[in-house]
Amino acid sequence: MDSLRYNVLFDFTMAHQTGFHWPGAITIVAFVLLVGCLGLALSSKGPRRHALLVFMAVPGLLVAKPLLRSALTYSEHRTIASQLAKGSYTIVEGRVEDFVFGDSHAPETFTVAGHAYSLRPAVLSIAYHVDPATGRVIRPGQDVRITDVDGKIVRIEVPAGPQ
Repeated sequence: MDSLRYNVLFDFTMAHQTGFHWPGAITIVAFVLLVGCLGLALSSKGPRRHALLVFMAVPGLLVAKPLLRSALTYSEHRTIASQLAKGSYTIVEGRVEDFVFGDSHAPETFTVAGHAYSLRPAVLSIAYHVDPATGRVIRPGQDVRITDVDGKIVRIEVPAGPQ
């Protein structure tokens, strides 16, 4: 159980950024505003009021999705960090059993020491899930130590050295 004898494969604190990517949002908004200004300047027919509405609404819609994603990610990060700080977590240690590979529709499922996990694809979460960004770090038959917060995997460790 000594932490020095384990290698960390996944840790939610290192795996994801919880901040909003402001430079990307500002670039998108600046581009849309430029296109909107050009549209207003070139618009000689029709009411300019509609062009102004598009000019103001499009940047807002483009920024809404990343803002919502950042807010949800930040909220989940705070909740998990709070649970860890309070000691409200479970250490699950054992061999990965009953492993079923998932695909783009079906979840990946497995059991470790009697705790069943189901990892849904394309889930917005900072906890461990299989996607191109996190990859697949759990293998069938692998010995693992999982830090579990309310059924979410927030840390995965494997014994150091050959298994």
